[in-house]
Amino acid sequence: MANDKKLLILKKKHEHALDLFQRGQLAQSAKLLQYLLKQSDSAELWNDWATIQLIRGATEDAERGYRRALDLEPANSEAEINFGILLAATAREQEAAPLLQDGVKSLKGKQRAKILHVIEICNKKGGGNHDELPKKKAAHGNAASAPLPRRAKK
Repeated sequence: MANDKKLLILKKKHEHALDLFQRGQLAQSAKLLQYLLKQSDSAELWNDWATIQLIRGATEDAERGYRRALDLEPANSEAEINFGILLAATAREQEAAPLLQDGVKSLKGKQRAKILHVIEICNKKGGGNHDELPKKKAAHGNAASAPLPRRAKK
């Protein structure tokens, strides 16, 4: 029973971190996610924390976070896609393409089309420049392919 209560509290705090993110309070969201990672080493938390690091421009931290998420859950399609976007945006297309190809299987609609377009560019570039890759938006520095923390599972 005590473990169930702890999990519920962690979920609520995770939801709060995602709400902070949605409101543009990236530093507070990242800080809360770091606290949660000390409590629970999960792929979902690492993916969310890494995405905030990416948006904040801390690409090395973001890469470390995505790698940890995939170490914990190798088939985590969201982490595959987000990490693939990071790699593609940093001219590492050959590394990005396999991650994106695995991750895109879980997507539908416009998101799927966007990632398929990035995969196509990665395959064409094969390590070249990334002029055609989606550029960052001004608001929070989001990539046009939009890696975003997912909502915590209820």
